[in-house]
Amino acid sequence: TRALAGRRISRQAPERSLLLRKALMQVPHGGGRALLPGSEEHDVLLGWLMQGAPGPDTSEAKLTGLTLLPEGRVFTSGERQRFVALADFSDGRREDVTDRVLFRADDAAVATIGPEGLMTAMGPGVT
Repeated sequence: TRALAGRRISRQAPERSLLLRKALMQVPHGGGRALLPGSEEHDVLLGWLMQGAPGPDTSEAKLTGLTLLPEGRVFTSGERQRFVALADFSDGRREDVTDRVLFRADDAAVATIGPEGLMTAMGPGVT
């Protein structure tokens, strides 16, 4: 709702928006730090806020699918694999979006994965 958006986004002082401050961990919250000051992601979010947080452009192609490759692999402990993320759009384009994906393993005892998509299998399980 508009009331909630007003608490999260400050159009008068975008850098003070709760949305940005939480992502930078300037305001404690359960999600942890999601952005680093000066990072590309931080600059994109701040730029959007400075533009007045406009809604989506309805003339742009829409995301219709996201594929993580390779699919269906089973790994042994110590094995490493770099993953690639491909986005499919309503205009028929397929784009490598690996550099825009936030990779995260649910269980570090099973696997670890870095921001660039390089995974290391640690032990048995599913993550």
